[in-house]
Amino acid sequence: MLNDYLEREIKIHALHDMPNEAGGYIIFHDYYKKLDIHKAENIAEDKQKNCLFKPADYVNASLWGEIRAIYHSHCTEGSFSEIDKKAAEKLNLPIILYSIPNKEFKIYYPKNYKNKYENLEFEIGKQDCFTLFQNYYKNELGIIVKNYLPDRDSNWYKKGVDYIQEYINDSPFNLIIDNNYEENDIIILEYGKHRFHFCIYLGQNQILHHPAGRKSCIEVLSDKYIKKIKYALRLKT
Repeated sequence: MLNDYLEREIKIHALHDMPNEAGGYIIFHDYYKKLDIHKAENIAEDKQKNCLFKPADYVNASLWGEIRAIYHSHCTEGSFSEIDKKAAEKLNLPIILYSIPNKEFKIYYPKNYKNKYENLEFEIGKQDCFTLFQNYYKNELGIIVKNYLPDRDSNWYKKGVDYIQEYINDSPFNLIIDNNYEENDIIILEYGKHRFHFCIYLGQNQILHHPAGRKSCIEVLSDKYIKKIKYALRLKT
């Protein structure tokens, strides 16, 4: 997949766009009959931490030749995100990651990967937004999150208590006072008085959450969710 020419071109693109992440597609050029890069515009809100392409860039790249892979850079240390893996599976294309700090390339090949936190059935108190938060932090980060409301039912919020304020006093999290979210931050939405909903921020403006009465899913942190944000939490360092 990678050769000296492609590695050099990706490095040049990555270093040129610092401190923003850079990316694009690797194509087999119809005219030159060789592998080459086709740069894409990074339209992510936070370009220093995420890389998101316009759909039109995929179309434009395909006009020059067969798309063989996607590439993007990381300006900080890190590996493939859930969003990267999902994109690879959806497009059935490898994703190439160039880490600028480590000066190394990694390749993720699609392999029918399924996010184990998606498509879970909803059951209040047993498989809901908070248990998703607990399981994600335990399995992915090795952190045990205290169940601050163990006997919750469908009417838990009607007690009129701000459980988040109580929870913060006895948790490993700090409140975030701005909207500069980082991967694994917890975004808490409010639907009515003290009716809270937990979401896990995955980066690239994507959240993992389990809406009431629906299956768990990954969605864009769109305006309809942003306007309901009440709190955001980040692990203490």
